[in-house]
Amino acid sequence: MKRVDLAYSGQYGFTETQMYWPINHMVSPKAQAVECIECHNRHDSRLAGLNDFYMPGRNYNAGVEEFGAAMILMTLAGALVHGGTRIVVNRKRKGVQ
Repeated sequence: MKRVDLAYSGQYGFTETQMYWPINHMVSPKAQAVECIECHNRHDSRLAGLNDFYMPGRNYNAGVEEFGAAMILMTLAGALVHGGTRIVVNRKRKGVQ
């Protein structure tokens, strides 16, 4: 507030808020839901008429697919390097060769 030349008491408070996260990506309840493949496929998709967005399984883009595969491999490599490093460091601390 000093930078914008406005008064500030130095006190602040919080307000109660609520957040809603649709974790089912707007799919009907289990008893009424269709199989994933009915929307996520390249042939006869239930969402074939919806455009302007990328849907895995329905759409294909070599760049997106390669980037996704690279991210998966880098995540796996990072986890393995991190885990391996922890094992080596822990063994050295305990004096085990």
